[in-house]
Amino acid sequence: MVLGAVLGGVLGNIWSNVSTDDFMQNWAPNLATAVRGNTVEQKFQRRYYEIDMKLARQNLHREDVRDLVELTVGRMDIFLLGGTLLLSFCITWFTDADMLEAPWLPAWFTTLFITSNFCAVGYLLFSVWLAMHASIAAKSVGVRLLTGFARLSIPSKEDLKALNVSMVPFMNNFVALGSQLGLLRRHKAEGADG
Repeated sequence: MVLGAVLGGVLGNIWSNVSTDDFMQNWAPNLATAVRGNTVEQKFQRRYYEIDMKLARQNLHREDVRDLVELTVGRMDIFLLGGTLLLSFCITWFTDADMLEAPWLPAWFTTLFITSNFCAVGYLLFSVWLAMHASIAAKSVGVRLLTGFARLSIPSKEDLKALNVSMVPFMNNFVALGSQLGLLRRHKAEGADG
């Protein structure tokens, strides 16, 4: 009984020394804003990382396009090198007169050699031409894909505004709590007296 009276007196003295302005401005916001601040920070980080992961995924798509283009260009370079070397061998056989003027070779063999060598030159010219065309076309398609399909999406103004997480709804709840406890009416009454 005595302990209750002493405790009531001490609490009453503390409560009378603390004004509602002091309570609402200095103590009350710090009671629960740390939790709300953490929640706001988590929501902001989640939205930020959603945009960041979207950009990372798009970068991976762009790397895949670049890898496929480089693979095609690399293969066509190998075909171009091989075709050019074989074409130079065939042309060298035409310019080498020893084989065509050899008296020990029959005429049918020389005719067959010239015919097959002409066909090989024609085939190798087409293969070198198509290898160059495929390399240029692969680079062109790669550029078209990178500039059209796999373009990085820059966050719009609305996306950036969506990153904002407001503290206002929580503060409205806090004001409602203060009015339920009677602090807000007392604060308004003190403001009307002053």
